[in-house]
Amino acid sequence: MEQLLLYLDLIAPMSQALKEHLAVIIKFKNFLRNEYLLKPGQYGNEIMFLDKGLVRCYYVKQEGEREREITRWLLKESDVIVSLNSFYTNNPSMEYIQAIEETHVGFIKRAELEFIYDNYPEFNRHGRLLSIKYQLVWDHFIYGHVMQNAEERFEWLLKTHPDLINRVPGKYLASYLGMDEATLSKTKKKILRQ
Repeated sequence: MEQLLLYLDLIAPMSQALKEHLAVIIKFKNFLRNEYLLKPGQYGNEIMFLDKGLVRCYYVKQEGEREREITRWLLKESDVIVSLNSFYTNNPSMEYIQAIEETHVGFIKRAELEFIYDNYPEFNRHGRLLSIKYQLVWDHFIYGHVMQNAEERFEWLLKTHPDLINRVPGKYLASYLGMDEATLSKTKKKILRQ
């Protein structure tokens, strides 16, 4: 709890009343390695703060007789986990969210978040700044997949999240970077040799 409150206070200072309210409503869950936080068809009505661990968000694409997993997010300690479309539209999720490592999260329900926005207007700043943070990450992710080659995407990951290279299984990392495992292996060897 303290780590989450400290993290939120670093984004923007919070009043004592808001901290006390959050301390009462935030609940915690543990997920084992490979356990799902959310699957397609389920409702993602919680926003989670990743206290410990690593998760991936992915879709499954049908390609003829074969299915292919497409990883679109890798989230680690101090990241926020939410199935945006499901959370804000109250529609069933279209994505999987899976723990890659043993994972511990703090969470609140959508109704609780709305209550906080209405009764603690200062928290709207947190929501806006976190939205900007993840929009910029997503913007760069899309830019990388459209404008950068495999080496440039790997170099970006090495620069921004070097710990993921050893924490994430190769098939998930390759999918996240928009390449196959063979290309990832070749790219990784070439860049790390330099």
